[in-house]
Amino acid sequence: MLMGSCMSPAELKKAIAAAQAFPLGSKNNPVRSDMPRGEEAYLKRLRCSDGTAPKFDRAGDVGPGPYGGILDLYEVRCASGQPAKSDVYVDMYHPGYQEPQPVQGFAIVPPQ
Repeated sequence: MLMGSCMSPAELKKAIAAAQAFPLGSKNNPVRSDMPRGEEAYLKRLRCSDGTAPKFDRAGDVGPGPYGGILDLYEVRCASGQPAKSDVYVDMYHPGYQEPQPVQGFAIVPPQ
């Protein structure tokens, strides 16, 4: 079982497949990360339409997500590019995982 999750690896695999029917970063398909450090690292890799890094603030936790962990909600804002404001849901209970894809409306730089 994964830290923060009551799912077996097989259950998690099925939950991930089901979540992919929804946009990445939504409540039904949260970005998976490795603890708060991973949440911040992911958000720092996002890029607005003008190529700048967005500003972001944690709005709080919003209860359990599709993988059994508590979700964090981030407000992500682009000062001059698009999207002007987005809500991004993150599940931080995925040790070692780094999401390679950006949430809708953003580009992403590779992890370092």
